[in-house]
Amino acid sequence: MRVPMGSVKSEVGKENKAKVAQQAVQNSSFDKLGVTLEERSTAKLSKETRAFHTRNFVVMCVVDLRPPEMRYGIGYQFYMAGFNSRWATEPPHHHTLDKVLLEEYAAAKETAIGRMKEHLKYVKYGPAMHGQLDLWTSSNGEPYGAFSVCYVDLVSGERERICLAVRLFPGEHTSKDCSQWMKQLCFDFGINPEELVEVFIAGSTDGAGKELNAFAKELDIPCKVCLGHRLNFAVQWTTGIAGTPPIAKSQGTIRNPKRRTLIGRVAGLVGHFAHSPKATGKFKAVMLALYDDFQELESRNDTRRSSTFKMLAKVWRLRTAISVYFNIHDGDNKVQLTLSEWNEVRACIGVLEAHHDVHIH
Repeated sequence: MRVPMGSVKSEVGKENKAKVAQQAVQNSSFDKLGVTLEERSTAKLSKETRAFHTRNFVVMCVVDLRPPEMRYGIGYQFYMAGFNSRWATEPPHHHTLDKVLLEEYAAAKETAIGRMKEHLKYVKYGPAMHGQLDLWTSSNGEPYGAFSVCYVDLVSGERERICLAVRLFPGEHTSKDCSQWMKQLCFDFGINPEELVEVFIAGSTDGAGKELNAFAKELDIPCKVCLGHRLNFAVQWTTGIAGTPPIAKSQGTIRNPKRRTLIGRVAGLVGHFAHSPKATGKFKAVMLALYDDFQELESRNDTRRSSTFKMLAKVWRLRTAISVYFNIHDGDNKVQLTLSEWNEVRACIGVLEAHHDVHIH
């Protein structure tokens, strides 16, 4: 753990600490945080499994990242309010936060070890799990790492995924450092690395598999590049966000600057209507005249690939109304797209549509 352990009196009473912690796990923290994906995936699961996923959420998203800074985040304040209602508006002292999170981590780790031991008990021969190593670097150049194990529960038939760590990486993203880190995590969670069938290497760039052979040699386990992340990188290239933008004296490493400019142009077009009531009113009149209906354009969320696709698809669907609007009201505005840019939008949609279908299915 990177956070200090202070021997400070906890704000959670000793007598009801276990009770409060149990209530926090069983409360609807996902509803409060709006984690819709988790809600969908655990909607039909038992209370015990939901509680496990909630604890796993703590391991993945809270523990060992940046707890002192995170205590000011709204989502984490909601979660911590399960332990003390006052923390919903007033962040706890960082020593108190460390203590509570360490207790949560210990409980989550114990539960995860129990579940994996239960699974291994039924596997008599050969490896029993898959590993997934995810490596990425923040915009500040900080190396991060995440490691999970996946298996199919032989009793329920459900696919289980247990995250062993999501944290600042203790070293560099080399095969030697990564293999040592993975082995240590496996031993910490009571897993023999030989229990892993293979390890999928994932990364935020196309360089994730460069040291694949070295990984396999270090671990003595078959290693493969995660196809999901390769697909994700293809989308990053298509939308022009692969690489880093120029900052200060840095030239940046943008892989597809032309497409990046195009996506920015489309976002500017959407913003023209989103931020101007006057333009919105005129655009609405055009749409009512053409379709007898009004549909708003969709803005994008830079952290969601699907939102870029939805933004482009909506703009393309309403391209006739947009063209009519500019011909009537705002013909000289440079925000409108050229014919070649419209063709680029259509090509971009063709690539993203397939990825969107794969993503939601």
